[in-house]
Amino acid sequence: MNPINILQFRELSHIRIIRKLRTLSFLLVIIPIIFSACKENEPDPPEEKSGKIILNFIHQINGESIQFDTLKYINAAGNPYLVNEIQYFVSDITLFNNNGTEILIDDWKDIHYVDTDIPDSHRWEVFDKIPEGIYDSINFTFGIPEGKNFSFMFVNPPER
Repeated sequence: MNPINILQFRELSHIRIIRKLRTLSFLLVIIPIIFSACKENEPDPPEEKSGKIILNFIHQINGESIQFDTLKYINAAGNPYLVNEIQYFVSDITLFNNNGTEILIDDWKDIHYVDTDIPDSHRWEVFDKIPEGIYDSINFTFGIPEGKNFSFMFVNPPER
């Protein structure tokens, strides 16, 4: 063989190798795409529908809104009394779904302060996302349970 033929052979070999590498690269890219396209699409899990709840605190006596600073009410013993302010905490709220599940309100802020002199406190937009459903009852604590009642918990406590 003369040197020119060997050089030509080497060039042809390199070209063949390059072509084979291109083909191999192409197949390495295409084959996974083909297999993923043939794979059955698994449906995404259904997104759990949820919402927020808003609790409105309404203060009534015998079904009527309270009239403050008026001596118009009579207790069971026959003593007249008046109401000048109402302050309380509500905590440990549990919602009961009619399917038997319970939802404890405990995300971010699970204690709410209500004061009849602070209108904004009469409405509590609960932070928790509540799963969609039919809730047929509610349970709560007036006050703060011992396990959550820590000193200096409220930096600006309500005035009494």
